[in-house]
Amino acid sequence: SRRSVDEVVDEVDRRLNSGADVVVLEFSYETDPEIVRRIVGAVKDRFSVPVGIDAYRISEIIAGVDAGADIVVNVGLSSAERIAERLRGVAVVAVPITDGGLPKSLGDRALIAERIVQTLRSRGVEKIIVDLVLDSPLKLFASLLSYYEFKKKHPEIPLAANVDNVVEMVDADSIGINALLTLLTQEVGVSMLLTAERNPRSLGSTLELKAS
Repeated sequence: SRRSVDEVVDEVDRRLNSGADVVVLEFSYETDPEIVRRIVGAVKDRFSVPVGIDAYRISEIIAGVDAGADIVVNVGLSSAERIAERLRGVAVVAVPITDGGLPKSLGDRALIAERIVQTLRSRGVEKIIVDLVLDSPLKLFASLLSYYEFKKKHPEIPLAANVDNVVEMVDADSIGINALLTLLTQEVGVSMLLTAERNPRSLGSTLELKAS
């Protein structure tokens, strides 16, 4: 993270005031693990909501968990195989990423997600959420269908989706897009919606999703 601790705390406060139920702290590549500990600890001390981390390196993930993070997001196959034992006490959002990246094939994504879930479960991780990755428009329907099929096959596994992949690619009002995405994702079984608000088109999405 390139922000100071105070800046992160202020941004978390803004998101919570916008209606966020969970906050996820994203750390850039090669963030010092000590900085991860400091920021996660500060947010945990200030706010009484679940705090997640999104980090690239294993050392950063472990630092965040040790500092009290409740959720680790974007856990791919390699991370699951390497540090599953360190994730037993937290919730894990599994994403179907391998060393080769995110597969284009939706069928392959589902298979990899299942493999990650199996790996985590076999090593004692109980709280598992799957994010199959919501594709941008012109591929959106197919990815929604993959969520639907996965949920039918694994009704016990909660699903998550990042709406930014869609909102940031549509040149229309984000209020309407977020409302529509909330309805569609609920129909296919998604129970957790994520937004980073990095792009001007997605700014304010936390409040808009909450209102939806």
